[in-house]
Amino acid sequence: MVVTPHVLFQGRVYKFKKYLGLLLCYDDCLKLDNHHTGDYVFVENPYLLKNRRKDTPVPLPNTIVKLYAWLLVFLSSYCFPLLYVMPYIVHPIYQNAGIANVIFYQLFPEKLQKRLCLPRAVFTASLSKRFKKHGTLFIGAFLPTSHLHAWVIEDGMHADIFDKQWIQYTPVLEWQWRKE
Repeated sequence: MVVTPHVLFQGRVYKFKKYLGLLLCYDDCLKLDNHHTGDYVFVENPYLLKNRRKDTPVPLPNTIVKLYAWLLVFLSSYCFPLLYVMPYIVHPIYQNAGIANVIFYQLFPEKLQKRLCLPRAVFTASLSKRFKKHGTLFIGAFLPTSHLHAWVIEDGMHADIFDKQWIQYTPVLEWQWRKE
């Protein structure tokens, strides 16, 4: 289920077009009937998030996982709509989103990680065994700019222990693979 709420900020309405990867802004205020996922409570109240342990053992990524990560990076740059298809094709292999997230950090240099938040979030969500029943992928906007950021919340925990900037972004897309 993909929820794309309208966001009202300084008298303007912002709407994320999920298949184009664009944040559009409208001057006219529509009637806002926002529906949010259950994990949205953690975005509004980040102090409710549980801490993820840093000392969890992480396996080494195999060749298929490395190719999948590179494919997600390519698709996020050149063929955004296919990012929505990839997670339904792949089989989850890691116990939780935190482990999958650390694997992604091992595959790419630290200086690139800021640009790779979307493929990292899709990688994390699609390879976590718990995400399908207990997680939500968020794409947020730093309003009034069009800067976007993606992150994953699973089991009441932020998947990325290194991500400190997510709190500045207003969710414009909430993606989970279960019905609420």
